[in-house]
Amino acid sequence: MKELASSSLVQAVGVGTIIAGMGKAIKTGVEFEDTFLRATAKIKGGVKQGSEEFNKLESLVLELGSKTEFSTSQVAQGLDFWVKAGKTTNKIMELLPKSLDMATASGLDLARASDIISDAIGIFNLNSSDMNELSINTNRIMDVMSKTINMTNTSMDELFETTKIAGGIFTSA
Repeated sequence: MKELASSSLVQAVGVGTIIAGMGKAIKTGVEFEDTFLRATAKIKGGVKQGSEEFNKLESLVLELGSKTEFSTSQVAQGLDFWVKAGKTTNKIMELLPKSLDMATASGLDLARASDIISDAIGIFNLNSSDMNELSINTNRIMDVMSKTINMTNTSMDELFETTKIAGGIFTSA
């Protein structure tokens, strides 16, 4: 009887663990899809599900989510901040991977890193319709901010809060 009860308990725990894992995977998938669909619907000109732009963005987000320390849901949240900044699909595809680099270097979550980079581009008046120039400007912001936090006793959030307040002075300087 003891062996049977023990065996049944082990099986029940095993099945429970599998079900819990499946539930978490489903929740993560739903969270990703919800965030991703919400973000792509807000892109200028509208990116429709099944379109070439939609498929490119989805592939990028899934690739970044599988090849980095960030989940696909986190990457989709980073995408959403670039959309809120008014970027087009092509610009987002260029800038989103840079957000991952910034998040990793600064220890921020990806959504916050994307938010800081997109806001800093505006604060320093470094927006550009030229993709190459925007990429250079983005790298410059990331490099300077990352170097600053690594050389001083400050965090990225503290530096960014200062940047928001004194952005005009920084830009003039």
